Amino acid sequence: MAWCPVWPRMYGECGFPTWLGMLNISVYSASFILRRDIQTQKHILRSLQRQQKQTVPMVASVLASIALGIINPALAGGALAATTTSFAQSAITYTRNHEFEADRIGIQMLYHAQFNPDSMATFFDRLQQRERLYYTDHIPPILRTHPLDYERIAEAKQRSRQFATQPTRESKEYPLIKEYIRALTSDDYQKLQTYYQEKLKKFPSNPAYQLGAALAALHNRQWRTATELLTTLIKQDPQQLIYQQILASVYLDQNASQKAVDLLQPIFVKHPNNYPLLLHYAQALMRNQQPELARKILQKESYQRRTDIQLWQLLSRAQAAAGRTADAYASRAEMMILLGYHRDALRQLEHALSLVQDQRLATARISARIDDIKQMIKG
Repeated sequence: MAWCPVWPRMYGECGFPTWLGMLNISVYSASFILRRDIQTQKHILRSLQRQQKQTVPMVASVLASIALGIINPALAGGALAATTTSFAQSAITYTRNHEFEADRIGIQMLYHAQFNPDSMATFFDRLQQRERLYYTDHIPPILRTHPLDYERIAEAKQRSRQFATQPTRESKEYPLIKEYIRALTSDDYQKLQTYYQEKLKKFPSNPAYQLGAALAALHNRQWRTATELLTTLIKQDPQQLIYQQILASVYLDQNASQKAVDLLQPIFVKHPNNYPLLLHYAQALMRNQQPELARKILQKESYQRRTDIQLWQLLSRAQAAAGRTADAYASRAEMMILLGYHRDALRQLEHALSLVQDQRLATARISARIDDIKQMIKG
C-alpha cells in the first residue's frame, strides 16, 4: 500500500504509541502517558547510574561470601544468596518508588498543559481491567517492580484533587488518530472492515468511523468504496487535511500518480509547513516521475529536521532517482549516523567522495563530514 503515516512520527510508524489506540481512552489519558514517558526516561538514566554505584559494593560482598566459604563452606551458599537477594530487592524497591514519582510529575505536567489531571486515574482503572484478562493477582507486592494498580489509582485520585478543576476539550483530531492507528496496526483486514460496517450502522455520521471504513477499504483494495467515503469526508470538512492525503494514497495504489499530485499540489501551496503533507506530496511526485521537484522540497526540509531518519531516507531515494548519486550517498550516511551505524555511514561518504573528486566544494564538504564521523567512532 502506498499510504504512509499522516501524523509526524514519535514512536514507531506513526505519531503515537500504537497500543494507546487500542485502549479506547481519552486524549487526556493518552497525554498523561506521553508526558509520563518523558519522566520515565529520566528514571531509567538514574537507575543506570545507581547500578554503576552499586557494582563495587556488590562485587565486594560476593568476594566476602567466597572468602567465608573457604573458612566454612556450609555458610558460603547462604551468604551468597543473601547478598544477591538483598541487591535485587533494593533494585525493585528503587524502581517502584520512582514509578510513583513519574506518576506525580505526569499529573503536574497534565495540569500545566491544561489537560484534565483526573485522566491518570481513569487510565490506570482501564489498565487494571485489561490486566485481569492476562495476569494473576497472586504476585506479592514486594516482588513487583511497579506499584499495584489500586495503589496507583488511589495515589492519582488523591494528587489530582490538589489541582483546581479547569475546562478541557478533546481535540477533534484525536478520534481520527485512534481509528487511523487501529487500521494501521490491524492484521485482519476483513475483520477490520466488518468492525467498521457495524459501527457505521449505529453511528452513520461519525467521521472517525467513516475514516476507519475508508482505510479498511483501502487495505482490501476496494478503491471505489474508499474514494466515495473520503470524498464525502472532504466535503464535510475540507480543512481536515488527512482526508486528502489518504485519498491521494488511494490514487497512488491505483497507479494514478498524476491525480495524486494534482490533489496534493494546491493543498501543499497553502500549507507548506505541514510535515506529513510534505512527505505525502514528495512521495506522489516521485511516483509521478518528478524526483527533482521532490528532492528540492525534501532538501529544504532537511535543513530544519536534521535528526529525522524518515526524511533522510526519502531524500536519499529522491536524490538517487534524480541522478544525484553522490548526494544520495551523503544523505544515506546521515541516516546511518542517526541509527548509530557510524562505520556504515563512513563507507557511504567514501562512496560519495569518490564521485566528486573534480568538485572542490563537494569534496571539502564530504571530507569534513568524514572527519566528523571518525571522531565519533573514536569516542
